[in-house]
Amino acid sequence: MRVRVSVLAAFVCVGGASVCCAQVCDVPQLGRSVFGTHMQGADVSDGVLCVAADTIGMLIYDVSDPANPDFLSFVLTPYSSLGVAIDGTIAFLSDSDVWEGLQSVDISDPDNPVVLHRTHIASGALGLVLDGSVVCVEAASGMLVLDVTNPRDLVVVGELEIEGAVQDLVCEGAFAYVTTEAGLLLVVDVMDPTAPMIRGSASTSGGNLAVSVSVVCVRSPGVFEVFDVRNPAAPAMVGMLELGDFGWGVSMSGSLACITSLGAGVRVFDVSDPTRPVEVGATASISYSYGVHAQGDVAYILENGLRTLDLSRALACAHADLAEPQGALDSFDAMAFLIAFGSGAAEADLAEPEGEFDFSDVLAFIQAFDACERCSPYYSALPEGGRYLYRPGEVWGWAVAPVAVAALGAPCGGGGRRRTRVSAT
Repeated sequence: MRVRVSVLAAFVCVGGASVCCAQVCDVPQLGRSVFGTHMQGADVSDGVLCVAADTIGMLIYDVSDPANPDFLSFVLTPYSSLGVAIDGTIAFLSDSDVWEGLQSVDISDPDNPVVLHRTHIASGALGLVLDGSVVCVEAASGMLVLDVTNPRDLVVVGELEIEGAVQDLVCEGAFAYVTTEAGLLLVVDVMDPTAPMIRGSASTSGGNLAVSVSVVCVRSPGVFEVFDVRNPAAPAMVGMLELGDFGWGVSMSGSLACITSLGAGVRVFDVSDPTRPVEVGATASISYSYGVHAQGDVAYILENGLRTLDLSRALACAHADLAEPQGALDSFDAMAFLIAFGSGAAEADLAEPEGEFDFSDVLAFIQAFDACERCSPYYSALPEGGRYLYRPGEVWGWAVAPVAVAALGAPCGGGGRRRTRVSAT
């Protein structure tokens, strides 16, 4: 209790002035493997990354150390590999070839993968997602559902005809989410794999998609859309950004959505508030970024080769940006944390164990604020159009340091703000 009360005392010490920041973190590169080609999709499990690499087939990497991705082996496919999903030591690989549209591959020894089974799909498998013992496959006629309980005998058990060509699909729990060239996002109930049925739909620009819990993100050239799918019968677009770029790739890790921008790299958005997606990170492209797979604190970028990126700093920005205006880090975010901490609100519960509010949560916020504050210089807009430039490190001293001092029960001292006037741009 003493910690919580003393932290609240820091509210007065933080002050009311605000400093806005260009809060788009540079997402640092962890590692790179130059071996690769046009990569279509990826999945990772237990330190093994499998990549659908178009006409090459499936590439297998050791990513147990993301800073040093190591190419191990590959599996040839008949035509063009378009998607991959991993279940334990089995990888399922889709191919546009009609005779070998879906393959199961044993990767228990990733240096020596073994193809277990090939399944005929009349139109070829254009992509796939795995959910438990069921694989949902994009096909020219719509969506197929296969029972993959026995990886040596992949069996089509359900089919759903969909008007307009399928662009992409993902699964989450009992539902598959599908985008079509007809401009629809479909919510498909696959609880009964033998009888998939459409539960709801919404208009969309179309493109690739990703899902995390009850949020679906759709990426098409120039547009990024966010849908609330808590009600499967009535999915609703609640957020949208016009990006003015070109790209298709999208992947989600928790509340972070990573998208590719062809020729410009990868951009990271915080969608914890789906109605207000905020860009919190970006990285330039070495070559054309075709796709991205995000998992945990790592993003795997599929270019002409493989890059691994550290998402922890972008995640820190998302954790620290608690107050209006979104996309600006300032003293009001520190105040918002203090209020949330004092009332036991979920946004202040940043550290283990969950449900307990102590100094570890305060420290987690300070670390997040500091990590984001180091991303870029901070600015404060002036009425006359000029700007005060705050050098990195100074905001932390006057806005967040008192939080730590107060949390420890020590007297809260004020901090000065050095500033340099720069002309408006």
